Amino acid sequence: AAGAPPPPRFGAVRGLATRTTTMAPIATKDVAKGIVAVGVASFGIMAVLLYGTTSGSFCSTSMLMDMHMTGFKSIWSEDLYCLYLFNTGWEVKHKAGFMGACALLYMMGVGSELIGRVRRELRLANPGPMTESMKVVHTTLYCAQLCDGYLLMLAAMTYQIEWLSFVIIGLGAGHHFLNVEGPVTDRPDPCCAEIEESQPLLKTNA
Repeated sequence: AAGAPPPPRFGAVRGLATRTTTMAPIATKDVAKGIVAVGVASFGIMAVLLYGTTSGSFCSTSMLMDMHMTGFKSIWSEDLYCLYLFNTGWEVKHKAGFMGACALLYMMGVGSELIGRVRRELRLANPGPMTESMKVVHTTLYCAQLCDGYLLMLAAMTYQIEWLSFVIIGLGAGHHFLNVEGPVTDRPDPCCAEIEESQPLLKTNA
């Protein structure tokens, strides 16, 4: 009816907060600028810290490891051994390689959130029964997000503080610029997150 107030942005069912089923459109250029700005700032700070506060080889090449065995280590740790990232083919023994790993993990974190946004938009745009081809698309995106998430988990499990930081910064930047107005999921872990739009945040027996 004319003059009626607009519906609330987040639906309410029997007084319970529910997941929103719509998402505000995003300005691609603004999102890209924001993600790049956060990445450049983080990368620049890391470069200053790595090149400005460490001398020579920042890690010991006497024994390369896939994870630190005695807890979290930073570039300033005295007993810092060089690491592999994901496989023995990527030996992170030099500062340039370490910075490259940080940049990759940032982009992977953003990528996980981007895939989640694409999955959600596709589902909202096609709410009815799916065709077989659409099921293949959704499953492919889901598997890609799982793969990305588990690789991020493995990078975090190296116990290298700076790599964990870039995983979190990438996920945080992706969430802020792509999904902050989207549904709140019950499980925030990027490797196992499911996309649900219609289930209430709080459930009752009513």
